[in-house]
Amino acid sequence: RDLPPDVLFARRAHAGDLASWALALARLGRLDEARPHAEQALATHRALQAMAEGDELHKRELALALVATAWADPGRARDRLGEARTVFDTMPADARALRASRWIDGLIVEAQRTLR
Repeated sequence: RDLPPDVLFARRAHAGDLASWALALARLGRLDEARPHAEQALATHRALQAMAEGDELHKRELALALVATAWADPGRARDRLGEARTVFDTMPADARALRASRWIDGLIVEAQRTLR
């Protein structure tokens, strides 16, 4: 249940890379390639969340994985983006104000407009 810090960091970093890669592929229209990466990133973040290994940074990472899955699977975009918004909005205001957080907020807004 308790992961060593280096293992936890490696899993989170890998999931972040997968989410970013999936987002890029999906926005290029390569949904079949993007979907497995996005789902793997989301599964990792859900597992970490279930182990109570989350923190404010994890919420941001989870929101990114949810946006990536929304782009990769437009049929489920509405639910994924709703969850991404909910997760993002639970972050404290100072965490939401960070540059990386504002970028993810912008991704959520853009996806909500584009993937209706």
